[in-house]
Amino acid sequence: MKGSPLLRALVLGCVIFVLGWPLHLLTQRGQEAADKALAEPTASVVKSALPLVLTFSQPAQRVELRHLGAVVWVKDHPALHETLELSLPFPKEGLELGVNVGWTGESPAALRLQLTSPEGAELERTVWGTASVETIVPFP
Repeated sequence: MKGSPLLRALVLGCVIFVLGWPLHLLTQRGQEAADKALAEPTASVVKSALPLVLTFSQPAQRVELRHLGAVVWVKDHPALHETLELSLPFPKEGLELGVNVGWTGESPAALRLQLTSPEGAELERTVWGTASVETIVPFP
């Protein structure tokens, strides 16, 4: 056996460093470009006034609407028919609302959500449950 194992390990470490450094730079630039590309579409979407009508099949104790984890509307003991306007971004891919409803009693109940998009299209979704429901409602 010729050569020192310590010397071979040092040479191997230098080779890995010389080949790894450009690879690190290339992947770092690619990640920055991907982050910038993801940030651009969300920055171009502006908030719009979105009319929303909530219709309950039976009285509810509490209703809460969330968008991206933030509460955008909440009401205790809402009426059977609520009309509101949300100021949210509505990208071309659509919008998702988190809905949390608690009803009085144990019988099955429903909540109808009617959203009007910025283009004027009326989108309707229904949530069914007993006692309480927590779900995500998409509006594509």
